[in-house]
Order: sequence, then C-alpha cells, then structure tokens
Amino acid sequence: MKKLANKLTEKLVLYQIIEDENKELYSYGIWQGIVLLFNFATALIISCSFHMLWQGIVFTAAYGFLRSYAGGYHSRTQTGCYFFSVLLISVVLSFIKFFPWDKASIAAGVILSSAVILILAPQEDENKQLDEKEQVVYKKLAYLVLFILICLVLLSNYIGLFSLSVCIVMSICAAAFMVLLGKIRNSFR
Repeated sequence: MKKLANKLTEKLVLYQIIEDENKELYSYGIWQGIVLLFNFATALIISCSFHMLWQGIVFTAAYGFLRSYAGGYHSRTQTGCYFFSVLLISVVLSFIKFFPWDKASIAAGVILSSAVILILAPQEDENKQLDEKEQVVYKKLAYLVLFILICLVLLSNYIGLFSLSVCIVMSICAAAFMVLLGKIRNSFR
C-alpha cells in the first residue's frame, strides 16, 4: 500500500499538482488516508458479519470523535493498532448485541465512563505528546464531545431509540477504557 501512495504522489508531481519538495509530506498523507479507509472498511465488514451495520457505523463515528480528543492508549505500530481495533469493535458489537441493556445499565455506563474521561482526559501517548496549550484545548473539546454524546443518549432514549443510545454509550465506555489504559501505561513510563 505504501507503493500505491508513492505512485500517486509521483503522478501528482508529474502533473504539477504538487511541488517536488512536498512529495514526502503528500505521500505520508495519502498513506494515512489509505490506512484510514482500510480500517473503516474493516469495521464495516466486521459490523456486517455481526448483522449490525448501522450500529457499527454509529459506534465508530461517536467513538472516533471522542477518542480523538480524549486520547489514551495507542499501539506502538500500525499493525498492532489494526488488530487492536478489530478486537475492540468485535467486543463492542458483542456487548451491544448480547448484554442485557436497560436504563440502569445505560445510566451506569454513562456515569462511570464519563467520570473516567472527566478526570483523566486528555491522556497523551508517547506517540502523541501534548504541550500545555494542547492539553487545555483537547480537554475542552473532549468535554464538549462527551456532553454532545450524553445529550444524544438522553434524546435517543426519550424518543424511543433505545438501541441507538446503547451504541453511543458503548462509544463512551470504549473511549473511557482507552483513556484508562493510557493512564496505566503512562504511569509505568
């Protein structure tokens, strides 16, 4: 796949869309885009195999927004990240499908996970260090996204979309789990 990114970048230089000195930056960006699309496609395939396509999409979207600001554990390699993500979405979809959800378990999930995020986020990683200003900005954004997700849980419960609220709750729980893992890893660094 890296060869594909390099070939696409060479074509962009050849057609004078980008300058030669920016070639490495664009090649890296294209590579990351390919990896992102591959990971999303994998999440869709897993979701389809569980017969839970829309749940997988809702989870992935909500989790992605919250996780990007809350931070937490990151694998040291892209391969490790890929396999950890496959495991995570499989476990999450299993919880959504097989756990006996009710309003009490939703409330408990939101309260406990939100507490972890409010106390520990943003949790930096050795691959993504944050300076003081970034810490403040990411904390505010993590809180904002968390607030929006909690409002969506309340709204979806109110209008009778219980299964939608379960997906959003699981995204908050998964993000809190990753923040907690990041905190544990950072305490050993």
